[in-house]
Amino acid sequence: MEIIDRYIYAVTQSLPENIREDVSEELRSNIQDMLPEDASEEHIKKVLEELGNPAKLAVEYNPEKRYLIGPGLYNRYITLLKLITGIAALAMGGVALLTWLLEPGNGESLTNLIKDVISAVLDGAMQGAFWVTLIFIILERSGVQEGHSPFAKKKWTVEELPDIKDYGKKKISRASTIVEILFTIIVTVVLVFRPSIIGVSLNGSPFVPMLNADRLNTYIIGIVLLGLICLGILVWKTIYPYWSIPLAAANAGCNIAICILMLFMVRDRQMVNSEFLTILEGLTNMTLSQVTLLWQKFLWLFAAGFIVIAICDSMAGVFKCKR
Repeated sequence: MEIIDRYIYAVTQSLPENIREDVSEELRSNIQDMLPEDASEEHIKKVLEELGNPAKLAVEYNPEKRYLIGPGLYNRYITLLKLITGIAALAMGGVALLTWLLEPGNGESLTNLIKDVISAVLDGAMQGAFWVTLIFIILERSGVQEGHSPFAKKKWTVEELPDIKDYGKKKISRASTIVEILFTIIVTVVLVFRPSIIGVSLNGSPFVPMLNADRLNTYIIGIVLLGLICLGILVWKTIYPYWSIPLAAANAGCNIAICILMLFMVRDRQMVNSEFLTILEGLTNMTLSQVTLLWQKFLWLFAAGFIVIAICDSMAGVFKCKR
């Protein structure tokens, strides 16, 4: 009867606590009624498969069917809401402070600085809360539950019932996922809101941004879209914390899209701030055209290194699915 207990557990774990016991008793009674006397294990499997996927059955038992975020994902949602909202708030606040430090001559008073930082922190918190909630709503509606992959079209079988959680080498490190969330938010925030803080100050020269902000604006939609997709995949990793084919495919697809966007940006010579190249020219014995050519080679080398890392990350996800 262990398999019946596992099935009932799978159904009731995503229900409100105050109805779990009643549903458990009712479901157990229904299963017993469907079984013949002296039922074998094969009989039990057949009955459970007739009842279908526990996640879908739980929806039928749930008196409140329209959760914004259902019980199955709620704990994960709260955890990630705190984490991502905090990171986004700190990132936005840090970027606002860093912008002021790099541009001390902008005449902004300390009072205005504090207002800007507080405004940026609140904006970051609201942005983080909005996007993580939106991602969870999408995951909720797509049928994601902890330990279950979405988009699975095959018929549910009892072999999919949750058991002792031992993901082995398929397990995705929670620490690495948090680091990826942190990196994704910071890079997206900087590129979208403050690309001017990516720059240098050489030999006492004024701080000069490396990127041409006006040209970067032509890529903003792609950057924002990919940032949100990456964040969605990372949220998925926290809910479904081991590698699966759909997750590995999504991860690889996102890596490919990022590499393509980056190659377009690297190929675009107008992306580099001309003042930055002029400073490099003044620090070397080379002409401006030579400096520009050398800087382009450096960017292509950087892109090649990034692509190699993206390929390794994508392949690692696929290989870990098979372990």
